[in-house]
Amino acid sequence: MAGRAYTQLCEASVRDLHTVDFHLAQVECAAQKALGETAAALPAPLARPSEGSAFMRVPAASSHLPFARSHLPLAVIHIGTAREEKFWVDECWAEIIEHLAKAHQVVLTGTNAGLERPHLDRLRALLQVPVTDLTGRLSLVQLASLIEQCDLALGVDSMAMHLAAMFQRPQVVLFGPTNPFHWRPRHERAQVVAAGHAEPLMEFAPKAKGADMNLISTTQVLSAISRALTPS
Repeated sequence: MAGRAYTQLCEASVRDLHTVDFHLAQVECAAQKALGETAAALPAPLARPSEGSAFMRVPAASSHLPFARSHLPLAVIHIGTAREEKFWVDECWAEIIEHLAKAHQVVLTGTNAGLERPHLDRLRALLQVPVTDLTGRLSLVQLASLIEQCDLALGVDSMAMHLAAMFQRPQVVLFGPTNPFHWRPRHERAQVVAAGHAEPLMEFAPKAKGADMNLISTTQVLSAISRALTPS
């Protein structure tokens, strides 16, 4: 059936490649099939980027942020995602935020809608420390600008964490049902915490099975934060 629907096929395997590499392979394959030998001479747009390289800089004119920056380091917390099984325990988030608030200006981001809303409401009720709540108040460009400026980004496997990877910000990403082999940040300032593993992951496999987010402890996350904030 695929042979009838598609006349140009790419041999890149979505199972065996990081998602970025898979899509780059598709682009390169399409360029070579369409342009032949001239594809080899294509400049920057199709050149394979280095690990974690930034693809953009946020336009200053559209990135004004609706909050006052303090003198403290900036920690962006993004608890939301499009899948319920990727949410972490609200009480654990509260514990982590209260720890970070001792030395950071903590900023909450997210849509404040859909699946995120009940989790954010419970988290706000649990918090005993002040945070800057920007949930539902930022455009995509503003979120990117905020993450580009942050000193730490912390969240579950989500678009916000991919932005942090693009800007190579110190970050900790929590994985449960999704395989970090395909979606992890790949720069030296990133820490990957996976459910079912006591330490941040250093090795990744395409067939690794996921686990329940409840298996991630606050101790694991605090340890990963310390590593992310410690220059290598």
